[in-house]
Amino acid sequence: MMHKCLGIAAAGLLALGSANASPILVDPTTTGSHVDANITSSRCIGCFVDVTLSDDLEGVMAWLDTGESFTFDFFDIVVGGLIGVAEVAVDATLALASPNASAAGNGFGGFASFLFVINAGHLTWIQPDSIDLGDGTLLGVSFENLFEFGIGNSTTVSATISRNAIASVPEPGTAALLIVGLLALWFASRRRPLVSGPRFSASTA
Repeated sequence: MMHKCLGIAAAGLLALGSANASPILVDPTTTGSHVDANITSSRCIGCFVDVTLSDDLEGVMAWLDTGESFTFDFFDIVVGGLIGVAEVAVDATLALASPNASAAGNGFGGFASFLFVINAGHLTWIQPDSIDLGDGTLLGVSFENLFEFGIGNSTTVSATISRNAIASVPEPGTAALLIVGLLALWFASRRRPLVSGPRFSASTA
């Protein structure tokens, strides 16, 4: 009977554990996603910045297990100017069709341009908060920091989504199963018969 109780408790714990172990579909979408960039300070003639969501954003998706991540193109950024330097601010929101959630971040940086062709720039993000799915799973979202220099005035900013587990206090159902298992072990140990060793009697010569 005790072995049966232990088996039931173990099966319940395995079932609860497997719920969080199942892969989840992560599907970025252009619906609800947006990006906006503005020049906040300029010492430049004819400087501009332009951003657009990546054409490939709608087609990327991945199944993620705990500890896995994937990276994809998020948006394209174009800068330029006749001559000078400018500072920029970027606001970006990445929306997911699955799970139904979104994450927003803010980027700050600047660029220098010469004859609209030779450009250098950098972009650093205040990264989005993680997405809590409410089942012990966190989706971490990060946008790519940039440091670019060379001929040309466009580049692509990528996004990375990672799946992580929350280290939390067991839910009431899990705690109850653990208690049942421990009690069953205790009762089983008390009912186990004692094994007596061989008896020896002293003999007299």
